[in-house]
Amino acid sequence: MFQMLKTIIALLDKGDRIKAGLLLFPMLVAAIVDVIGIAFVMPFIVVVADPDAIQTHKKLLYFYQLSHASSPHRFLIIAGLVLFFVLVMANALGALNNWFMWKFMGKQESKISSRLLEKYLSHPYEFFLNQNTSALMKNIITETEVVSHGIIMYSMQLFTKLFAVVFIVLLLMIVNFKLAVFLSIIMGGVYGIIYAFIRKRLGRISVDMVTSQEARFQLLNESFGGVKEIKFLKLSRFFLNQFTRSTEKYTSSKARLQIISTMPKYILESIAFGGVFLIVIYMLAAQHSAATILPILGIYVFAGYRLLPALQTIFMILSSLKGGFASLDLVRHDLLTSLVINKENSMPSNKLSIQKTLQLNAIRFSYPNATCPIFSNFNFVVQANTTVGLVGTTGAGKTTLVDIILGMLSYQSGALVVDNLVINRDNLPNWQANIGYVPQQIFLLDNTIASNIAFGIEKENIDYAAVERAARIANLHDFIVKELPLQYQTVVGERGVRLSGGQRQRIGIARALYRDPGVLILDEATSSLDGITELAIMDAIHNLSHQKTIIIIAHRLTTLKECDVIYMMEKGKIVDTGKYESLMSANLEFQKMANMR
Repeated sequence: MFQMLKTIIALLDKGDRIKAGLLLFPMLVAAIVDVIGIAFVMPFIVVVADPDAIQTHKKLLYFYQLSHASSPHRFLIIAGLVLFFVLVMANALGALNNWFMWKFMGKQESKISSRLLEKYLSHPYEFFLNQNTSALMKNIITETEVVSHGIIMYSMQLFTKLFAVVFIVLLLMIVNFKLAVFLSIIMGGVYGIIYAFIRKRLGRISVDMVTSQEARFQLLNESFGGVKEIKFLKLSRFFLNQFTRSTEKYTSSKARLQIISTMPKYILESIAFGGVFLIVIYMLAAQHSAATILPILGIYVFAGYRLLPALQTIFMILSSLKGGFASLDLVRHDLLTSLVINKENSMPSNKLSIQKTLQLNAIRFSYPNATCPIFSNFNFVVQANTTVGLVGTTGAGKTTLVDIILGMLSYQSGALVVDNLVINRDNLPNWQANIGYVPQQIFLLDNTIASNIAFGIEKENIDYAAVERAARIANLHDFIVKELPLQYQTVVGERGVRLSGGQRQRIGIARALYRDPGVLILDEATSSLDGITELAIMDAIHNLSHQKTIIIIAHRLTTLKECDVIYMMEKGKIVDTGKYESLMSANLEFQKMANMR
């Protein structure tokens, strides 16, 4: 429990820790007012049972005189109204306290989920190569909700109920010490024994809920991501069955947690109602009169009315805290790791231009957990404002080479050098700001054409002249203005579902050109285009030759005819280099690749 509280404190920032501490004050006040209301019950019942008791009890007489009541009957009315007011105040303070807590929890859920996303996005690109994005999304959406509402919120409610229980028990001890101790041992002991018995089981349930929820998110992501293939191959039932099994496991675990949390309630209610009779028997055995028994019985019944729900809530909270420990541990691990967050607010305006050469010197790189390196002592040179082609079979290292130039992959040794300036963590954003990149698979927002070309820029800040210029180069402008009803304001659908593969590819090319980069990298960017469209786009790109530095990984080698130099790669090495014609005449492997494509 103390470790959990320590973790919760670590998750909160300094300001929120202070706010959480301040929230304890109204909890304390509400508990005190609640006890005052219960304390008023006993003298009220005494006067109801025997109005003459006012004269025999000094404190009652004091309050009677203070009220200036004209008669005991009048005093009863005043006392009843005061008692009613105190009880209303106690409930009002409890409601106000809940309002503060819910607002605080809402902000915590927002903060923790945003911080977790920021943490994930701050990881290097290699991190995502070994992660399932469904699990990351589940952590951000589901687990942060469990932590904020099921852990932090419950922890604060635990303090609220503990304050109430402690003050009520103290009051009962003042009324009758032995009886209060006896009942406290019975009720506390029942809850303690049950909790000790189920504690480990709750931990297992917690882990089952996290793993089954992760499986649900993954199956949903895969089901909708591959809906076309699933519909065509009639695999809906297969994915539905898998999702149903994971859902049944999750809901079963959740139900077990709720059953265990509420189980002691029925035992304690039986003990409590039986306890009323035991109190009467105990008081009669002690030779107390009915007039004495009635007030004590009244205060114990009223205290029980407050105490039993509080004890049950405490048990439910402890069960839920244990049940949510796996979620807390997961969020703590992902949020409080030692990785320093590199805040990427936006691309810097001062681009690092290439004037002479781009070099990779003695690069050694291997993917995490790989047995063999992709590159070992790899060297590569690109002259400024030239067009370079990269060819090779699958696995030759072309895309990895591009990712290193982009700064997406961190090599183990060597250097990426631009005009004798080594690219490092400090100047990498400036280098990336000068690169336009078109990947093999184009990611599109469910937004307008313009927003997808400008990508990541608020609508009011989009440069529509730059959007149109980029679209024209990508051979996309005519299609947009002639065939789309809202032209550049047409929404493309989720992942560009309303567009063809070639149209999506052209939006990706326009996006890369929107910021007018000095370096343009195309990783099989025209692979989804028909021959005529590909030729038109490549002509437009080649028109940029000697104005920009262009690196092209080509699907069809004929698109590399205009390149100043072509590098042929195999197993992480450059095995040949030259212009298209020279490679066609001298390299049999290049000829085979060109003829095959």
